[in-house]
Amino acid sequence: MIWLAIACGALVSASLLLNLVLILRWKDPYSAPPPAIPWPSVSVLLPVRNEEATLRRCLDALLDCDYPVEQLEILVGNDHSEDDTQRIIDEYSQRFGVVRSIQVGENLGNARGKANALAHLAKAATYDLWLLTDADTAVNTRWIKSMVARRAEKQVAIVAGVTLPAPLGWFGTLQRTDYLLAWGMIQQAVEAGVGISSAGNNMLITREAYEKVGGYETIPFSVTEDFALYKAVLDAGYTVHHEFTTLSKAETLAETTWGGLLKQRKRWMRGAVQLPITMVLLLGVQAMYYPAVLGITIYLPWLGGVAIATKACIQAWYMSRVARRIDEKITGWELWAYELYSAILSTTMVIYYLWPTRIKWKGRSY
Repeated sequence: MIWLAIACGALVSASLLLNLVLILRWKDPYSAPPPAIPWPSVSVLLPVRNEEATLRRCLDALLDCDYPVEQLEILVGNDHSEDDTQRIIDEYSQRFGVVRSIQVGENLGNARGKANALAHLAKAATYDLWLLTDADTAVNTRWIKSMVARRAEKQVAIVAGVTLPAPLGWFGTLQRTDYLLAWGMIQQAVEAGVGISSAGNNMLITREAYEKVGGYETIPFSVTEDFALYKAVLDAGYTVHHEFTTLSKAETLAETTWGGLLKQRKRWMRGAVQLPITMVLLLGVQAMYYPAVLGITIYLPWLGGVAIATKACIQAWYMSRVARRIDEKITGWELWAYELYSAILSTTMVIYYLWPTRIKWKGRSY
């Protein structure tokens, strides 16, 4: 038992130290708006599968972007949908000339599921700059210009934006708070020279970089296809830029059930274990904090209480600064309620990740 207590104490201490380092190293740099440029032609790649409930919201947001319509095409790849998704695609393609319907066919090479849909869309794309998003995501009106202009300014292969869940209800709000913490940590890693990943629903990539790595037909299959592509592009020697500003923000839909949230996080963790070992250890320390502090609290309640209160204060300070940098509002009750949410999620996630079940996503098992 003494060794277990020592291990729990070490994990708690390491997590507190990590959070303290994060807040001490956080920067609030001024981010100038991207410069106006001669706007190039771009292709938006939108893979969809059974998205009748969300597709209109996504397409309306894309069509509302302030980008020259003559320089834009929106390719919607229907991946064997079994609902009214195709009817909605047809409706929009008839009303708006920039929307094109693409039927996703057989698997191309290593590509499966969403990766296969993107592989088909890449082959159909007319232009050399691609913006990737999802049907459950709504971008802001300046999104395309922001991503394209930053790419021209930085001369990078990938521009990664920021995606947050829509704050619908207390469960969605707490997920949004969770995303803020994660994006803050990712941004600091990138600024320290360590690329982690980008969100597949908020990304710009060049045709050159995509084809250089062989596309999804060649990249080893992963249920986190965005991470796999990001990593392949970095490994090929290209550079990336993370646009951590309000201009790059998009809103996705939060998970509505605890079971759905656990399935989402298990899929993400499949990608996270492929990160550099240092990052895996740091994420592991964060994930194991609450199970460890629970072990301490059982034997020394006062010490467990001090550890929980200390982490809550440091983390609240950190997340409030992250939120301020992208003009997000975060209230006191959200910061403190997040601690309970995080404790439950971390503990159950460890168990669920180790439980021998297949990942189910968009009606398919992996």
